[in-house]
Amino acid sequence: MNNGYEYYYIFGLDIPLEEYGLGKIKQPKIKDFLSKDIGMDDFFYPFIMNDIIIGQSQDKDTVLKIKESMGDLTFLLANCIQSKRFDILSLIKKNLEFLYQGNVSITDKGTIEVNNIEINNSNFKILCDVVLEMLKIDKSKLKFDKPIKKEMSEIEKIFERKRKEYEERVGKKKEKGLTILDIANATIHTSNFKYEDILNMTLYQLKNSFDVLTKKDQYDLTMMYMVSPKFEIKDKQEIGRAVQQES
Repeated sequence: MNNGYEYYYIFGLDIPLEEYGLGKIKQPKIKDFLSKDIGMDDFFYPFIMNDIIIGQSQDKDTVLKIKESMGDLTFLLANCIQSKRFDILSLIKKNLEFLYQGNVSITDKGTIEVNNIEINNSNFKILCDVVLEMLKIDKSKLKFDKPIKKEMSEIEKIFERKRKEYEERVGKKKEKGLTILDIANATIHTSNFKYEDILNMTLYQLKNSFDVLTKKDQYDLTMMYMVSPKFEIKDKQEIGRAVQQES
């Protein structure tokens, strides 16, 4: 994380961005997304649009220079208008209204106004970075052009196999990674959290709880694997190296 708001993220507090001219933004809870019928898995999409535009361009360096000369917000709005992606413009407004709990308008001068706050080229990137962080999304791990398949570690292979076994039992087939619903289900059924607890969590809190539980399970699985008489010393050594790489 880069912006120093870890305590706000983990405790679900409103995030103070006054020093950037952005006021405060609310960290929505799971129940807020449901009551407003806003998709949790795709909520971050408008805040990475510039990276997607650049990542999918034939000449990335040239497009990046254009963005830098125009400014982050102007670049995004201009691309949406030029490509007639009015759905993205509507999504930007809808998401900002959700975060700020106020009416949002795009001005003639290419800025966004909400609750007497002006979002412009000087602070839009800060807002995007904070939104991604409060959703516990590591931007450095996102692929904006063609996805590259990563070689899985031994620990990841174990969990992938267990996940597939679970999906086969419940009749689920997935081509993508875990959804928010998957994370919520796993967190509820592997901990003392109740459904009401999950509803009152922010996305950051839910993902953080899931990550902690997953690390605990990884540790338990590794210990069971390493003490099992079914595996030779060299197998245990490989798992030990895999765990060190993961940590």
